[in-house]
Amino acid sequence: MKVASGIYKGHPLIAPSGLTTRPMAAKVKEALFDILGPFGSEQIVLDLFAGTGSLGIEAISRGAKGAVFVEQNRAALNVLYKNLYNLKLADNKQIQVIEQSVQKTIPKLSMVFDVIFVDAPYYAGILGDVLAQLGQAKQGCLIGPHTVVMAQHPHKSLPNAPIPVSDYGKLQRTSSRTYGQSTLSFYMLRE
Repeated sequence: MKVASGIYKGHPLIAPSGLTTRPMAAKVKEALFDILGPFGSEQIVLDLFAGTGSLGIEAISRGAKGAVFVEQNRAALNVLYKNLYNLKLADNKQIQVIEQSVQKTIPKLSMVFDVIFVDAPYYAGILGDVLAQLGQAKQGCLIGPHTVVMAQHPHKSLPNAPIPVSDYGKLQRTSSRTYGQSTLSFYMLRE
């Protein structure tokens, strides 16, 4: 697994052994960032279920100002910190790692993010709950008029992993793209 583009292009990222994380396939990640386009120097991303940090790191490599990574799994956190350290991002004041569950963290975040990555474990069955939490965030918290929320999920429903619906509170699905067994669904504030 490597950073695909930007200032850290080609830099290897490590992943924990075993099944504790499911890094996004390189082809899917490349398609995702092609869809999102270039990042501005003032943009901040939120990487929920960060795992190795590859999505937030890719955004930083492509020009984002900073990232907030949320992860609770200890093995994944160790790898995330190593990846940030190896890229000399560990001391960057624009990068924050929150060691807590996504569901407990969302209500505590008060800033508006430009892009929110939601790559929940497929079989945990929590993607819909997390999207609903985001869709119910207080005015001026997490999601602004230009925020893009990207949720990766299986193309077809799996046991305990239904395909997400089109609306979650003030969030509305604007598009979906399928790549093999994975689908990327994009949400924005309802107009």
